[in-house]
Amino acid sequence: MRTLGLICRAVFLFSVLITFSIAPANAEKWYQPTPQQLKMTHDPKAPNADAVYLYREERVNDKEHMHSFYAVIKVLTAGGKKWANVQLPYDGSYASISSIQGRTIEPDGKVVRFKGKPYNKLMFKGMYDGKQTKVMAKVFALPDVQVGSILEYRYVLGYGSHTISAPQWYIQQPLFVHEAHYHFVPSSHYYEYTTTDAQGHKNLANHLLYSGLLPKGAKVTHGLDGYDLVVKNVPALVNEKDEVPMDSVSERLLFYYSPFIDAKAFWDYEGKKWSQSVDRFAKDSPVIRAAVKKIVSPNDTEAQKAQKIYEAVMKLDNTDYTREHSSAENRAEGVKMKDAADIWQAKRGTSDQLTELFIALARAAGLKAYVMRVSDRQNEIFEKDFLDWDQLDDDIAIVVINGKEVYLDPGERFEDFGELAWIHTLVGGIRQTANGTELATTPGGSYKWNEENREGTLKLASDGSISGQVRVIYTGDFSLELRQEALEDGVAKLKKDEQQHWNNLAAPGVQIKVDHFLGLTSTDSVLMEILDVSGKLGTQSGHLRIVPGNILESGAKPLFTSPTRKLPIDLGPAYMAQDAVTIQ
Repeated sequence: MRTLGLICRAVFLFSVLITFSIAPANAEKWYQPTPQQLKMTHDPKAPNADAVYLYREERVNDKEHMHSFYAVIKVLTAGGKKWANVQLPYDGSYASISSIQGRTIEPDGKVVRFKGKPYNKLMFKGMYDGKQTKVMAKVFALPDVQVGSILEYRYVLGYGSHTISAPQWYIQQPLFVHEAHYHFVPSSHYYEYTTTDAQGHKNLANHLLYSGLLPKGAKVTHGLDGYDLVVKNVPALVNEKDEVPMDSVSERLLFYYSPFIDAKAFWDYEGKKWSQSVDRFAKDSPVIRAAVKKIVSPNDTEAQKAQKIYEAVMKLDNTDYTREHSSAENRAEGVKMKDAADIWQAKRGTSDQLTELFIALARAAGLKAYVMRVSDRQNEIFEKDFLDWDQLDDDIAIVVINGKEVYLDPGERFEDFGELAWIHTLVGGIRQTANGTELATTPGGSYKWNEENREGTLKLASDGSISGQVRVIYTGDFSLELRQEALEDGVAKLKKDEQQHWNNLAAPGVQIKVDHFLGLTSTDSVLMEILDVSGKLGTQSGHLRIVPGNILESGAKPLFTSPTRKLPIDLGPAYMAQDAVTIQ
């Protein structure tokens, strides 16, 4: 059977620092720089840039099952020479790269061709999106690069004759782009190919759709030979502190071969299949009913039932934070992981499996409970017009208590009952309802959930010597992050990281050492961090000693030091910090 393949998103994840560029129709034709471009070591359109794209081209021909790439990069500073080291990622399970050519044009116009042999590099091997994936890269370095050089390279990415691959072009690059051309020739028989949905079902690709965010004034044109897009003066991707995920806000053009005519049809279908899969996993069974009888009492209120079930699930081994067991290990132990009952008996599971186990137990206890599939706001912003189920990262739970829906995070290790982890607040996704599924947004968090309270008494001597202990008490996302880091990386690593954090914030001359933690492995008590404080505080001025008002935050940096801001801002969870440190 013919199948439709999309270039694995893992390829794009691994290519953040590598820009795909495409080959011209005439493979022997090279870019001809002007005398001004040869001499240029500064670009007024991209001040302070190490390098810029003079030209980029990407062509996709699904009739011939190939993508071709071409790049022309001008090196402006010594830092720009790194772009001569090229890595070209691809999914080795079904694609290959060939016809690699390259050359360097020196500032005096001399041409030095690349005559080396690219080598293969393994970038990633393992499970991705439920499939065994092997991401390779062709690696090579262009010769004789100096400040002022122009770098050119081209290559062809080919895939099987029974596969088609609609392009997903991310127009903004790490470098400023003077001009870029994009061309797509779709398969003339794409309706004979099948797509595979998130649950593994195959459907004929009856439609060709596209969506995206284009530069101002840019327009997709459609002719007899396919689709075209020309863009000019595209700003480089900006890295700013506290930025939102750039893949969700950068300029792009995304094509889809799809069984669906529009976004609503896509999400209705995918949501229905996903919900059916959830319900199969969270089905009722004698094992689930027996577990509920042990966890709750007949006279418990709805809130008590939900909380007891939540705490029982939270005590199980979350393998996303410890380690995933292989299929071979499970077979050797006689462990099955096909449904919620199996997860309960194994006493371990992934975050999503534990969430769906919670749903199964809650339903068996007589509660109305639903699963919602959401984006992780650290990774991306959910867009309904982007027809890709992989936008959605995690499962959360919604349970009805006394007629009110309460959002819970049983798959987020150490999360308190009644809260969502910050990464799951104010995010979009798809949820189950009593009547099917619908797109929805999760509620926001409250600063009252996230507190950092600092208490203690420090002794200050006449010469400025200071000593004593400070207790830092954490709740909410503060405690969640510290506990998760300890579970994943160990307490020693957590101590080291926290010690560096506090010493970066402390007043000059003050040293802080993390002595120990209390309540690090359980949510039954608050999390406390004990800090030993020593060193010298303040400066002498005559008979007076001038000391800072807050010795634990004197080194804090201003949030925004630049007079301008180009990207949306996400400052993380809202929180409250209280300081009750006394100096004697």
